[in-house]
Amino acid sequence: MKSNNNLKLTLKEIAQKIDGKVIGDETLEVHGVSSFYDAGSDEITFASDGKFLKALNKTKACAVIVPEDFEYETYYQEVGNQEEAICETAQESGTNSSFAVSLIKTRNPKRKFFRILAFFHPAKRPDRTIAQGSVTGSNFVQGCDITIGHHVTIGDNVKVGERVHIMHGVYIGDDVVIGSDSIIKPNVTIMDRTRIGSRVIIHSGTVIGSDGFGFTQEVMEDIPDKSTEGDISHQESGTKITSHTANHDKISHTADHDKNPHTAVNHEKIPHTGNHANIPRTGVHEKIPHTGNHANIPRTGVHEKIPHAGFVQIDDDVEIGACNTIDRGTFGRTWIGKGVKTDNLVHIAHNVTIGEHSLIVAQVGIAGSSIIGKRVILAGKAGVSGHLTVGDGAIVGPGAGVLSDVKPGDIVSGIPGMPHKVWLKVASILPTLPEIRKRLFSLERNRDK
Repeated sequence: MKSNNNLKLTLKEIAQKIDGKVIGDETLEVHGVSSFYDAGSDEITFASDGKFLKALNKTKACAVIVPEDFEYETYYQEVGNQEEAICETAQESGTNSSFAVSLIKTRNPKRKFFRILAFFHPAKRPDRTIAQGSVTGSNFVQGCDITIGHHVTIGDNVKVGERVHIMHGVYIGDDVVIGSDSIIKPNVTIMDRTRIGSRVIIHSGTVIGSDGFGFTQEVMEDIPDKSTEGDISHQESGTKITSHTANHDKISHTADHDKNPHTAVNHEKIPHTGNHANIPRTGVHEKIPHTGNHANIPRTGVHEKIPHAGFVQIDDDVEIGACNTIDRGTFGRTWIGKGVKTDNLVHIAHNVTIGEHSLIVAQVGIAGSSIIGKRVILAGKAGVSGHLTVGDGAIVGPGAGVLSDVKPGDIVSGIPGMPHKVWLKVASILPTLPEIRKRLFSLERNRDK
């Protein structure tokens, strides 16, 4: 992947930028960066684990960034003594004439590689202007060198720090604060009183500060059961179906059946017409007509919305993925700590606290008032129930359902969440359950015999 700005760097220059040591030709020019197997002859790549370190002779890159403790001898014992001799010769001479690829040895090759990527493909610098058509409310306080895109709406009493970039289509409510060097990407919604720190990145489609899913339930008295009295009251409408008696006074039945004679073998059907007004019925539930006006209809189990008076606080150096939803607190704050990173499609409910430098992977859901500690990893599709605590340094595996507190440093998996080693045993047993069931039934039958 060639540079966007036609940048060329020698290996010596690259090594200086990442505090590395060149093994090979320091004057070799690099025109771009790429992945291990896709790199071309003028591009640099990296290898940080054994899988790629053992395949250095298979990349076409002109140079590879490797760990500082990487030893040629170890590698070539794996691939052959002849190449080991070639490598030793190149190492002794300080050149790379015999070895296929030059190396730069440094700490954390992956991290250093992406620093080099930033040199070859720097982020686009905003033009530091406020687009025509954007709307700002009263008492808008802005830092220097901010950029506001088209169709941005900003409410009253908003404060924005220096060098903030607000992209097209963003909505920012009243009394919001955004720290310096933050980036708000297109179509983000930030509701009233949200607090956002410095160097925060919020990706497209995210909603911050929406109302939480909070309702109170008004439970009415149960519908009275008066069927034994023949009096069925319909609570929803207050309409009462008249009592039913056993004598059926409208249709008299006598022992000799003089009106409608019935014999044991001849049961004559009583004709039914469209007018049933005069035929009382026992146990019949007659439909009550419903109108558009339900004001006077008492209901059982009504869900009444709870007002949410809290706010969201996002600390410095946080990155929020695309299409996240972070609810405001019912009271107080929903708090995202310093350095937290969330993936796409994450939901964080009201009054949740997430500790510093935690990672929240895609499709995670955290229910209300839960506390996630520092440096926690919640893997993809994990769910955390409400009012729980996940301790510092804990890891919740993919798809896990956390229904109780997780201790600091624990690794849990499965539904319900359990220690990861236990879950591995459970997962291995699950496919054999049908056969175990079959054998158990067989043993029970033999026992009964």
